[in-house]
Amino acid sequence: MKDSKKIKWLYEQIPELLENGILSSDSAQKLQEYYGPQDDRDSYNIAFVIAASLGMLLIGSGIILIFAYNWDSFSKSIRTILSFLPLIAAQILYGYTFFKKRESVAWVEGSSIFLMLMLAASIALISQTYHIQGEIESFLLTWAVLSIPLLYLMNSTLCSVLYLVVICSFAVNMRGSESVYYWLLLGASIPHFYFNYKNKAFTRTQLFGWALSITLAISFFGVVEPDVINRAIIWAAFLLSTFYMIGKIVFTRKNFTSQPFQNFTIAAIYIFVMLLGAVWEEFGSFNSGEFIHGKNYRPWAAYLNFGVFILSILAYIYYAVRRVNDKGVNLFVILFPGLVIVDIILRINNMEGFSAILANIYLFTFGLYYMNKGVNDRKMGLVNLGMLFVMSVIIARFFDTDWSAAIKGAIFVLLGIGFLLVNFYLAKKLKVDA
Repeated sequence: MKDSKKIKWLYEQIPELLENGILSSDSAQKLQEYYGPQDDRDSYNIAFVIAASLGMLLIGSGIILIFAYNWDSFSKSIRTILSFLPLIAAQILYGYTFFKKRESVAWVEGSSIFLMLMLAASIALISQTYHIQGEIESFLLTWAVLSIPLLYLMNSTLCSVLYLVVICSFAVNMRGSESVYYWLLLGASIPHFYFNYKNKAFTRTQLFGWALSITLAISFFGVVEPDVINRAIIWAAFLLSTFYMIGKIVFTRKNFTSQPFQNFTIAAIYIFVMLLGAVWEEFGSFNSGEFIHGKNYRPWAAYLNFGVFILSILAYIYYAVRRVNDKGVNLFVILFPGLVIVDIILRINNMEGFSAILANIYLFTFGLYYMNKGVNDRKMGLVNLGMLFVMSVIIARFFDTDWSAAIKGAIFVLLGIGFLLVNFYLAKKLKVDA
């Protein structure tokens, strides 16, 4: 009998083997004809996993609501027992899955997420029963720390995604010095990502990648010290470029959803440069002491933040050296930290106008790069992305003028017509559907 998992793995390698010239197209076709179509009834039946997970979420929510409805009528001892019952039930289900159903992704993900939710419910119920003082931040921190084993015992991806959301909520709600615990909590989840990448668990890696991209972007605003804005902006630039280069190594498939780090980075840089392209003066001066030691955070928190900042720079240098000569790497992204550093230097020296011009030129040429790449690769999506970048610069700076609304409206109509005509022309030239 043919092993569907091995066949799936083989089919996943074929595009790379073709690209590197190890297999010819005829050989690849013969392999697929010999092994036949992939078996859709594999362990990654997404619909079944989602159904099982939603079922566990509904059960968990129902239990909490039932308890909440009758909570005031129970004695303290009964409340204590009831507080632990959901957790005990979840642990029994988790144990059954661990020993009997470990090969089923639906069972693993469903029981893991159920246990993680019931853990939160028990913590909250015990705190309420005994009037344990604490804010939402301490609850989230306790929940996150106790949930770390669930990421690894059965390699639960849904738990890892929920975990990232929990620590993101902690960072945003906590703010201040204690928010930097986020870096330690985030570090506890990275081995999960690396383990699945090394084992070619692409679906798990992809889901974690999107969750990490989105939650890290939100958490960053809660963790960084807002009074040291220079460091925060440079730090964000290095993180984005590093994310992109790691994505080029980890996420090699070509469709949009399969490239979380790359696509998130491009979107973030677009927003970043649009903001840099505006002339704003409330920026502050450069103070080397504050840059290193922080300003209002406690010393240990400021040093931890600065340490992660230095690690970001070292990671950027390491991956830039490895990837700078690769044809598939976008040099605009690799050079992005340089743009930000020059921008900061100009702003510190009261040259905001030159800073804005530099940012606009960067985004404009970035757009031209994508338009050219889209034509050469015969991909209308890249052409439209490039046009978006170019037109964003034109429109954004267009609003800085004192022209009347009628003139601006007419120009908008002309830009829209031009956009459609360019798309129609390129669609004809590249022989794709408009």
